[in-house]
Amino acid sequence: MVLKRGKQMVPTDNVQGSFMKKIIKSRNGYFVILPTFILVALFIYYPFLQAIHKSFYDWNGAQAHFIGFDNYKRMIFDPELKKALWNQLIIILVSIVKVITIPLIVARFIFTLNIGRLVNGYKLLLLLPMIIPWIVIAFTWRSMYDTNGIINSIATLLGLEQFIQVWLGDPDIALGSFLFIGFPWAGGIAFLIYLAGFQGIDQSVLESAKMDGTNTWNRFFRVEFPLIRSQLRILLVLTTIDSLKGYAFLIFLTNGGPAYSTLTPGVWIYHNAFLFSRFGYASAIGVVMLIVTALLSWVMIRATRRTDI
Repeated sequence: MVLKRGKQMVPTDNVQGSFMKKIIKSRNGYFVILPTFILVALFIYYPFLQAIHKSFYDWNGAQAHFIGFDNYKRMIFDPELKKALWNQLIIILVSIVKVITIPLIVARFIFTLNIGRLVNGYKLLLLLPMIIPWIVIAFTWRSMYDTNGIINSIATLLGLEQFIQVWLGDPDIALGSFLFIGFPWAGGIAFLIYLAGFQGIDQSVLESAKMDGTNTWNRFFRVEFPLIRSQLRILLVLTTIDSLKGYAFLIFLTNGGPAYSTLTPGVWIYHNAFLFSRFGYASAIGVVMLIVTALLSWVMIRATRRTDI
């Protein structure tokens, strides 16, 4: 039996054979990614569903009593959680400012350089922070912030004793000291994403802008920056998520103190679960924070997409 395809006659056996090959290839692809789906479901989605379930219980890790929405109601009147949310907002905003300034400027500078091996050396130095474990960075900065650390030692050496501080032990400056970690914030994943965005710009577009007499400032804001807006969108989302997930850093440095001055929702979840044995309440906070993270990411994506060219 044959089928007509225009003026050609195509045997139905060939059509059926190619169709079956596509099905087999699709099945092979599904089989390849099936273990990944199983692991994601087992270690991510299942614990999250369990957290939703336990958020309706007064659960101390051993005994659980159903209390409905009481854990969620409790969040409304929790002064520590309000403090944690305010600190988290500050951390997110400052982190976004850091991401959209210095790494962008440095990536633009490296992109315009044409010095061969020297450029590769700069790239290597700026990408090194990506491979350093966070615990090493945290330990280094905690040592620097110590009363006898390098920062106070330099202040003493320069005769600036009035600037000597207990950097992570003073409630008035502890959060600011945490936000300063990583200075000058030039390297890492943000630099890499920006640089990849600049390198992906069509050279003909840049040449046309130069021929039109556009200066460097206008060329950056009117030509280059709009063309890397997708990279900016990615970094905004990643920065927000990383800021919300960075509680391990704070637990190691300050454990939310002093006087809850560096408390964040992630640290407060840790305290409720593992210090106060309020696993149900901790689960409720976690569920709400996941929803907040998803909403923030969606808003940022929508806001940057509206101005895409």
